[in-house]
Amino acid sequence: MGSPESLAVLDISTGRLLEARNENATSLPGSTVKPFIPARGVFPCPASLTINGRRFDCTHPRTFGPVNGIDALRLSCNNYFAALALRMRPEELRKALSPFNAQLATTNDQRQLQAIGYWGVSTSALDLARAYRKLFLTGPPPSFNGKTGTTRDAAWYAGWAPEEKPRIVVAVMTGGRGITDAYPAARAIFEKWLR
Repeated sequence: MGSPESLAVLDISTGRLLEARNENATSLPGSTVKPFIPARGVFPCPASLTINGRRFDCTHPRTFGPVNGIDALRLSCNNYFAALALRMRPEELRKALSPFNAQLATTNDQRQLQAIGYWGVSTSALDLARAYRKLFLTGPPPSFNGKTGTTRDAAWYAGWAPEEKPRIVVAVMTGGRGITDAYPAARAIFEKWLR
């Protein structure tokens, strides 16, 4: 388990900062941006994905048939969000990702990379916690309470707990990978605050 390089814990009802460490350090957010993009339509997932000469292959199990928005978020399907970005106007994508200091994408590659958190976006643990608190208060996607993200430089997790009547939002940045490092680090923080 990675120890948090950066973390922020917020009271979900008031937004009060309960715990913080290096909370203003920024990095690319990776897949933590995906819940903020309005999912619509279905797209096939061929598993492999290359954008501007770089591989962003999906790591979820192979699916049969097209992927819808709910499954795309659950699976963290890069192909779905990259395809969806091409159907969005650059201004629409930037607005959806405004919590991530989004730049205006001017090429298709930039739009696709932005939709998976690898270009033109940045966040800190504090900004991410605030964004996820707002997402919770305004109505999250169905069956959603948190998301991991992994880039070359950082691993992320942001979400809320407990599942019924959430009381806190946690955002952490670690090294390694979101699912194997950031999520376990966040889980330990949840356990500390919710015991």
